[in-house]
Amino acid sequence: MPPCPEAVRRPAAHLLAALTLAVACAQSTNTPSAGFSAGASSTSANTTATGTTATGATTMEAVGSSGSTGTAGSTDATGPGTTATASTGPAGTATGAVGSTGATGPATAGSTGPGTTGAATTGMGSTAGTTGGGACNVAVLLDFSTCPGGFTTGKAHPLSSTNSWACGDPILGPVGTGMWGTNLFGNYNTDESSYLESPSISLADCQGYAVSVRVRHWYDIEPGYDGGNIQISTDGGNSWQVVTPTGHPYDELSLNASYSPPAGEPGFSGFDAVWRDSFVDLTPYVGSADVRMRFVFGSDFSVEYDGWFIDEIEVVVQ
Repeated sequence: MPPCPEAVRRPAAHLLAALTLAVACAQSTNTPSAGFSAGASSTSANTTATGTTATGATTMEAVGSSGSTGTAGSTDATGPGTTATASTGPAGTATGAVGSTGATGPATAGSTGPGTTGAATTGMGSTAGTTGGGACNVAVLLDFSTCPGGFTTGKAHPLSSTNSWACGDPILGPVGTGMWGTNLFGNYNTDESSYLESPSISLADCQGYAVSVRVRHWYDIEPGYDGGNIQISTDGGNSWQVVTPTGHPYDELSLNASYSPPAGEPGFSGFDAVWRDSFVDLTPYVGSADVRMRFVFGSDFSVEYDGWFIDEIEVVVQ
């Protein structure tokens, strides 16, 4: 479509003159006019005034004034909100503090079992200290330093010479104090058959225990003829049995003393002159209420020496 004359596109000084020029321009192009929108588009609808064309007239009624611009519609105040999901907090991991350790109670030492004292008539263990306590309460150590009572001496054969056993400090023989020996002041007697007997001990309550006796002794005796051995009785001393010690054993299988015992029996003999430990097993006699031990010494008719000395006797329970 050819453009309207320049006069039409220029702003008119008067509204009516401008409209007349516009109608003329439209008729010259044979294009019907439907009016124009004077209001700008907005979110709300604008009101447009449409002019009425006077048919066949050279003039037109005034075009209605432009409608006022509508107010933009307001946006809905409620927007599409995001639903806030409450997050679950992490599981607790803190471990409670460990409680403090309680104070250690004071240590109390266990009391030592009561010592066993020998019977008043024998005195075995009445002087020496004892060890432990318990059912088999016979453990004792005797060192003869004070020559405790309860031991007896005598003839092992009624026809033998005088018994020479005595307790004290020897003048001859081993160096030391407090011991039993065959004559503390010289050689033993000829034709002797004598004994040193211990008090009785009870092994009635010692089932399940191992019981033994340690004997510490020294001897200087005519070899092969004179000598001594260890014997056990479980019938109140009516009968005696020779026992074989371990540790330091017998030197002779058969002594040649003048009388039996110990003639014909094994025994300690010879010029040993050293302190020795010999052990006697009492376990075969466990259960007996009367167990006695004796040391038997014998000599022939000639050649005598310092003799046999006993320093310690210890009953051991295991």
